[in-house]
Amino acid sequence: MTRFYQFVIPLVTFLTLSECGKRDGANNRDTPSLSYQRSASFNAAYRRAAEAQRNGIPDTNPCYGVGGKARKCDVSEFGNFAIRKQVEATSTCGTPPNRYCNRVASPLGGEMRQCYICDSNHIERMNPANYVVDSNQKSCWVSQIFNDSSTLNNATLTISLGKKYLLSYIILPFCNKLPESMVIYKSADNGRRWVPLQYYSSECEDMYNMEENGIILKSNEQAAICKNQYSNSNPYTNKRIAFSLAEGRPSAHNLDNSPILQDWVTVTDIKVVFHRLSSPNELVTEREDNYYSLSELILGGRCKCNGHASKCSTDTMGQTKCECQHNTAGADCDRCKDFYFDRPWSQATNKDANECVGMYLFHFSHSHLILTTIIFWQILILKFELLYHQALATSSRWNNL
Repeated sequence: MTRFYQFVIPLVTFLTLSECGKRDGANNRDTPSLSYQRSASFNAAYRRAAEAQRNGIPDTNPCYGVGGKARKCDVSEFGNFAIRKQVEATSTCGTPPNRYCNRVASPLGGEMRQCYICDSNHIERMNPANYVVDSNQKSCWVSQIFNDSSTLNNATLTISLGKKYLLSYIILPFCNKLPESMVIYKSADNGRRWVPLQYYSSECEDMYNMEENGIILKSNEQAAICKNQYSNSNPYTNKRIAFSLAEGRPSAHNLDNSPILQDWVTVTDIKVVFHRLSSPNELVTEREDNYYSLSELILGGRCKCNGHASKCSTDTMGQTKCECQHNTAGADCDRCKDFYFDRPWSQATNKDANECVGMYLFHFSHSHLILTTIIFWQILILKFELLYHQALATSSRWNNL
C-alpha cells in the first residue's frame, strides 16, 4: 500500500501543478516572460512599468525598461565631487606666523609683488588644506616657506572621497607659480595602494627617469606619463594644470566596454605630491616666494555604481552612497542584497543588467515547485514507511515474548 502512495501522490501533484502552471501562463500571456523569477521589489517595478505602458506613460526609472526588464543605468549627475571632502596636508604655513609673497598683475601693467602674513591661529590669515575644497576660488592653501626652491621640497595634499568615483579630469589652479616637479596619484582601495596617474616636470628624465610625453599603447593603458607643464607657458602667468584621465588612451572611445580603462578611472582617494618648486636654472631671489599654494582641487566625474543605480545621495552621516537598484546593495552597489544570491553579483553591461536574483526558497518557478513538492512527498512517504516497519518489528518482538 505504501508503494502505491509513493508513486500515486507525486503523480497527482505533478498533474495538478502542471495544470495550474498552464492556467497561470494563459492568464499572463500578454506579459513578457522573464528568464529569472522576479523578486518583490522587481514585481513592483514590473507592475508600474506595465501600467505605464498600457496608459501610454513613459517609464521614469532609468534602471528598468519596457515591461520592467532590468537594464544598465548610470549616474547622470556630473560635477566636482571633491567639494567639502576630507583633505590633509603634510605642510601648511602659519605655525609660527610667517610672511609670504606672490606676483600679481600691476595696475600700471606688468607684475608686482604682494605680500601677506600667514597665521594658523588667526581665522582671516590662516591658509589650511580644506581651502582647496571649499569651492571658493579666492581662498588658498599655502605650504610652509622653503629655504631653497631648486632642491627637493616635498609637500603632499591627500583627499579621501569615502567611496568609489569615476574620475574624468583633474584641474589644479595655483595661487602662486606652477610647481616645477610634481606627481598625481590615485587609490581605488581607500588609500591602501597608490598608483601614479601623471608626472609633471620640466626635466622628466632627470627628475623621474621618464621620457617626456610618452606614448600610451593598448598594452599599457594604465601607465602614467610625464609632461612638461612649463613647455608652452610662463609658470607665473599660466597657473593652472588640467589633466584628463582617458585622453590619449586607445580605449577612451569605448570606456564602457573596457574593464582596464574603467579600473584606471576608478578612484577613492587622490594624492598630489609636490617635489620641487623651481628648476636649478631658474632664478628665484626672494625666500618668501618659495612655497606651494593651491586654490582648488577640482575632481570632475560622477559616482561609481557599477551600472546598478541612476543617482547618488548623502545619508545622515554625510556619506555619499548609490541608490542601488537591481536588488544590489553597498555604497557602490557592489554586492547583492541579502537573500538575492542565486545569481553571482556582476557589474551591469549594455548587454546584460546582471540583476541579482532572489533565492529559490522564496521565488519558485512552476518547474522548481513541482520538483520540490515531489521530493517532499517522497521523503515524507519514505519516513512514514520506515516508521511503519519499525512499528511492525516492535509488535513482532512483543508477540514472540
